Amino acid sequence: MFDTAEFHPPYGFLFRAHSPRRIALAVAGIVGLAGIVALVVAEGFTPRASVAKGLLYVAAAGLVLYAVTGQLTRQLTRAHALLAAVVESIGDGLLVLGRDRKIVYANPAAVKMLECQSAANLIGIGAEEFSRRYGVSYMNGALVRPDAFASQRAFTVQGPLHYRERLYPSPDRELVILCTASAVHASREKSPSFVVSVLHDITHAENLERDRDQLFAAAAHALKTPVAIIKANVDHMEMQGEVCERPSVAMIKRQCDRIDLLVRNLLVVSRARSHSLELHLRVLELGPLVEAVLQTMPDVPIRAELHTAPRVRADDERLSLAIRDLISETLRDAPRGAPLTLRLATNAWTVELSVQSKVLPISERTFKELGEYDDSKLSRCAVTTIVEAHGGSEGIDEHDGQRSSWMRLPLVGEDDHD
Repeated sequence: MFDTAEFHPPYGFLFRAHSPRRIALAVAGIVGLAGIVALVVAEGFTPRASVAKGLLYVAAAGLVLYAVTGQLTRQLTRAHALLAAVVESIGDGLLVLGRDRKIVYANPAAVKMLECQSAANLIGIGAEEFSRRYGVSYMNGALVRPDAFASQRAFTVQGPLHYRERLYPSPDRELVILCTASAVHASREKSPSFVVSVLHDITHAENLERDRDQLFAAAAHALKTPVAIIKANVDHMEMQGEVCERPSVAMIKRQCDRIDLLVRNLLVVSRARSHSLELHLRVLELGPLVEAVLQTMPDVPIRAELHTAPRVRADDERLSLAIRDLISETLRDAPRGAPLTLRLATNAWTVELSVQSKVLPISERTFKELGEYDDSKLSRCAVTTIVEAHGGSEGIDEHDGQRSSWMRLPLVGEDDHD
């Protein structure tokens, strides 16, 4: 599978042109010569019938051994050629590093991926030269130290190693790869004989995700301004007593609130995916924050049971959005006019905020209030992102037609400070 010039095995001379015949001839010759020497030592040089018979047996054994060895060697050669062809045809890049931690083999896919003329341009280079040549960096743009390459750490760290990285085969081309490196041990006691590194090209998928996140963020920012203007003008018309139908005004306001919630969730999810979501944490009381959220939803039939005054370390804007999402998600699947209950409960370490209500059967949820509520999973994704960023957990419990959507956050003790 590998060129003998790269590995220099002691038996490399056998695997040349016509190697099966040469191997069989060498084995038969060695065995025959050993038989003749043993026969001469035992019988001497005096011509005898026993000596002739022994030579005949040695010749016959040599011929049989030649035939068997030749057949086995041909099978081994075919298997070797098949395995080499399989490795050569792998679509992902394959690099093999020797004990000196330098490249000793590169398949055609790796040569093409790294824009080399031939595998000879990669053979013999180490991590430092590879880093200089291709500018290996993490996804955030920070350069990767040569000793931090997965192919280098695999010599000392057990198990396959995985990570994403950026390469630059040419100044105008960026290559995003998923690298997997694993050591090959001849035995458990010895150091790795080789390290196999597989390079999977994910440039198109990564660019697609990046463009999608940028599109989401741009669309969300573009929607914020017109929605705010529409809502402000509707409020002004209502305050000035303009002649307009109140149901229409209420409908416009509800749809503006719906778009606003959708935009804010979209911003949270897109920033979380691009690793640019920032939290501005401070110690605050959860009760007043919940009351402020409920004041922005006056038309929602919800009863708040705030018997405790827990303190948490949180970003009030993000956490308000998560609470609002919990309420909206519960409203979407609840019967029309069903009351909601919002509860705060604490234990020694966490505070649980739950929104409870009756819930419609699954068969009736699909087409309920399609014009009023979004049936996407964007709000649930936003809640999960925000709560996990605060070091908490979230979930949904549903039993006998009753649902409880909850989030748990770490409490801040009396002695803790902002």
